[in-house]
Amino acid sequence: MTLEKCVAVIMGTEDIHQPLYRSLKSALSNEVYLIQSHSRGRLRNELAALAERYEVWVFASNEFGINVVHEAVKGTGLIDVGKVRIPGTAFLDRVYTSAEVCNKAILYSLLESCEFNTFRKVKTQIWCWNGDDGQLGILQGCVNFPVVIKPAAKDDRDSFTSVFPGKIVVLEDWQQLCHLVREKRDLFCDKKLLLQELVKGVNVSWFGYACGGHAEGYWITAVVKSPVGSFGGTTTLARLERMDPRLSSAVDELVKVLNLDGIFEIEFILQGGKLHFFYEINPRPILQVALVLQQRRNIFVEYLSKKGFTLKSNYGNPQVLPNFWGSASRYLRLNAKKQISPAILLRTAVHDVRYSKFFHHREKISYTFCLAKLLLQCVTDS
Repeated sequence: MTLEKCVAVIMGTEDIHQPLYRSLKSALSNEVYLIQSHSRGRLRNELAALAERYEVWVFASNEFGINVVHEAVKGTGLIDVGKVRIPGTAFLDRVYTSAEVCNKAILYSLLESCEFNTFRKVKTQIWCWNGDDGQLGILQGCVNFPVVIKPAAKDDRDSFTSVFPGKIVVLEDWQQLCHLVREKRDLFCDKKLLLQELVKGVNVSWFGYACGGHAEGYWITAVVKSPVGSFGGTTTLARLERMDPRLSSAVDELVKVLNLDGIFEIEFILQGGKLHFFYEINPRPILQVALVLQQRRNIFVEYLSKKGFTLKSNYGNPQVLPNFWGSASRYLRLNAKKQISPAILLRTAVHDVRYSKFFHHREKISYTFCLAKLLLQCVTDS
């Protein structure tokens, strides 16, 4: 017996789960549920109840939520028998959690023996320092400087990023490395780290979905992030370029080797016309909710339609759907009929001016009228 499919959007970060839930609800004929995740036990029970009637496809609204879903269904067998699916985390011989896929040491071990035709892997080695200066001496002849050091995986406190906000540290020579690891001993001792050659070039990202060994998505070359933390990922807007054939081929090759299936971000460095892969794959669909809001194209709906979900007859062509890209308009929609702080609106208006460089002047005019209408409605409701 074939079960019907449904989507479960896990609550957590409101300005991610609300627009995602609403966009899927308006596009799919299948049922779309919004579920709280305060308790692993409760989440396990709710997913198990849904799995009795449906094949459940789960989207969480933050990284913590993705891992909570895995923990909630662990031992239930729901993922093993295909009754619960978490897009963006399945590849190779088993389903990996988001934390595992983001662990660069695991990704490195999976790809260490692989050779690729369309891109070059950045020279990388895994290093775990035991605190002994003698081990530093052994490492000396194995590293070509300058070198990039970054953690293989975040710890619970994200210690590395708290010291190095850029998430990496670049060292020019051996003396710098020795001085740093001795000075920040607690940060480096007994931690699994990646040592990578420094490749100077343009950082390019691919955002999209992989399905059936093929990838569809965007080429990202510039990003603007909101400094207002309450907005989360949905106010991270990007300059989307026409897909470069080199990047498309590189992503397709990586997708086939890893058997990726789901919604991903994959990063490369473009140098001298050649692509270099430095073990960055982010299996977090939440990163792309911003693109759904920014673009008329809904990457989530496209992916799910290829997985057997049914679109509503009135869904129409995504190319003619309204484009609501401004953070102020999103804030007003998410807080409908609530008292709005003028300070927040002022700050979001400033962000919208920054984002406007990504858009055509006609879209800017249309958005200005849309925002004015929402503001008037907000004042009237108040």
